[in-house]
Amino acid sequence: MMAIFHDLSDLSSVFNDQDYTVTQVGAAPLQGNKFVILLHGRRQAPEDIYEIGRRIDLDNITYLLPSAPGKTWYPSGFQRELEQNQPHVDRALAYIKRLVQYLLERDVPANNIWLMGFSQGACIGSQYLFSSRDKLGGALLFTGGLFGPEVNLASSESNCLAKMPILLTGSTTDSWVPEARVRDTACLFRKLGASVQEEIFSERDHLVSEQEIDIARDWLTATQVA
Repeated sequence: MMAIFHDLSDLSSVFNDQDYTVTQVGAAPLQGNKFVILLHGRRQAPEDIYEIGRRIDLDNITYLLPSAPGKTWYPSGFQRELEQNQPHVDRALAYIKRLVQYLLERDVPANNIWLMGFSQGACIGSQYLFSSRDKLGGALLFTGGLFGPEVNLASSESNCLAKMPILLTGSTTDSWVPEARVRDTACLFRKLGASVQEEIFSERDHLVSEQEIDIARDWLTATQVA
């Protein structure tokens, strides 16, 4: 068995404060592991969102589970003007950035750092990728999209996320995240060079389906996603 390669022993002391906390679960941080920052939905605790990790059931994934104040990343609907969710969104994005930098400073390669989120977590994860332009190993964003009344698809094209695999999912009947927002978010990430797969399910409830879990497992197992 490989020895622990990435020392995350100070994770709690560095990141836990009166507002945000983070928990490490899953595999020990070994060389070659993927490190998944798993972002919870509204009113979800770390143990709730980690159910996704249990269902994926891979033994070489180290999960970091950040928790927002009051189990909520932002107070209002994500399709309202961004200012209505400030300063919560900017604070959340800064916290995720700190987690990414923490891993990079401990010599975790960027292509072994993944974002995963559901609902609010998928929305804040989408906004993080758009605002930071950080090219990571991949992102699995279950039922979420970018903030604001609309997605500005006229944004100047870039290659900052070149070939980064991003999964965006949604449902034709989801009342929280419209199908159109998922598709517009996918379109914008393609403009930034990402390799995007969008999956819109028919009449799926506001949850992560077994098909989505299967895709996530395949992507996290693959050494590279085309």
